[in-house]
Amino acid sequence: MQANQIPSWVPEKSRKLIWKIASALKELGYSEGPMLWDAARRMAITPALTEDMFAYIAAGKPKVEAGQPSPRMLSRQLPGNYTVASLMLDLGLSPAGAFLLGAELVNNTPAALKMIEKMIEEGYCIMLPDGKRALVYPPISEKYPSCPNCGMRWIRKYENCPTCGYNEKYKQIDLGQLPESVKEMIRKELLGDISKGPDQTEKCPSCGAPIKAGDKICETCGATVKQPVQRRSAPRFCEKCGAKLRKGARFCEMCGAPVRA
Repeated sequence: MQANQIPSWVPEKSRKLIWKIASALKELGYSEGPMLWDAARRMAITPALTEDMFAYIAAGKPKVEAGQPSPRMLSRQLPGNYTVASLMLDLGLSPAGAFLLGAELVNNTPAALKMIEKMIEEGYCIMLPDGKRALVYPPISEKYPSCPNCGMRWIRKYENCPTCGYNEKYKQIDLGQLPESVKEMIRKELLGDISKGPDQTEKCPSCGAPIKAGDKICETCGATVKQPVQRRSAPRFCEKCGAKLRKGARFCEMCGAPVRA
């Protein structure tokens, strides 16, 4: 990479610094191209973090390992309680990616935190050696529950999955349970709406004694019951296909199977 490759939009007084930062990012694995110069510009806005990057390269790019003390130049406290080291470990970022995201945390904290949430919940794409892209989830995402339907990580409690709409009702079905709304629908369909309690028992108009459903004569006083009690009959269903049968039907309207009396 030559100094004369610096874009013309870089101010003359900043060209030397931008070239030095771009060279450092390339040393850390950032691809050379138009985006490299924009990345260098964003790093230049955070001088302290830029100096940490130079120090990291000068120290031989020491490894960052879980459970081990982080190199001093990677331990600067950033917004959101992150450090460059934690961005590398928790999000699985390359050193260049971690420094650039660290700069974004300093320069535009809300946008950077939202970006981190999106990475944890939905993963991010990486370029494979063969040029293909692959979706990966950062290591820290394993600490969060995931949507049983689409796999999205939930960093907070959602009423419905933001990606596929999965909710508690689907969860109950997955566990072999029926949601209360579904139970209510089945109850009304098969048994009729009995939410108001059982049918009231009729009384004899002559003596007031209870009258059983279907009785035409009072068993206590022998009086004739003018309006016999009608028992609510449950719906009938075809024994072959399960379709609901009309009252008095002799054959199923769906499959034609005979209906037993």
